[in-house]
Amino acid sequence: GVGEGLNRFIWDMRYPPVSQIPGRPPVVINPIAKPGIYQVRLTVDGKSQSQSFELKINPNETYTRAQTDEKGKAWMALYAQSEKTVQAILKALEAKNKAAEAAKANPSLKDAAAEVAKVADNFEGSMVSTGTTLVQIISEPTKPLAFLTSLHNLLEHTEGPPNKPWYQVFEKYSGEIDAKIAALTSELEKAMEPFGK
Repeated sequence: GVGEGLNRFIWDMRYPPVSQIPGRPPVVINPIAKPGIYQVRLTVDGKSQSQSFELKINPNETYTRAQTDEKGKAWMALYAQSEKTVQAILKALEAKNKAAEAAKANPSLKDAAAEVAKVADNFEGSMVSTGTTLVQIISEPTKPLAFLTSLHNLLEHTEGPPNKPWYQVFEKYSGEIDAKIAALTSELEKAMEPFGK
């Protein structure tokens, strides 16, 4: 918590990073807020006060507000896609743990639990590097979440809106990820049947 007296909060203008996958390196996708009007709210003893403030564009930049808005929209779409991907991995890992627990209590569910683990691990491995050593990790093909991170890094280093190739790469990987999430959903549903709802 925050101590009594004067407190100062410094905002780095970033959204919080996307959720983390247990036992994997952090996924560093944390967009910078676009220029615009924001609200800050302070709540003390149930009483709230709000104040507006404006984030202004770097005065040395030549970009228009429409362009920074476009960049902000693209970055938030990337952020949402990345979070959706991580959430799908977390859901798969949760199913794997649930099945493993049930199999501990009921050994006849061992094979069914192994099937759930296979579905979960295959999906995770199709999205992020799952190697345990650096050599294993670098010898894996680049995974969709790594491509999304690269797209984030490109936006990080330019003030302007993304170019056409950026959108093409984003569409390509979003499409692949969505297809894999859809497949995961139906495979998990089937694999989890022996474990009830």
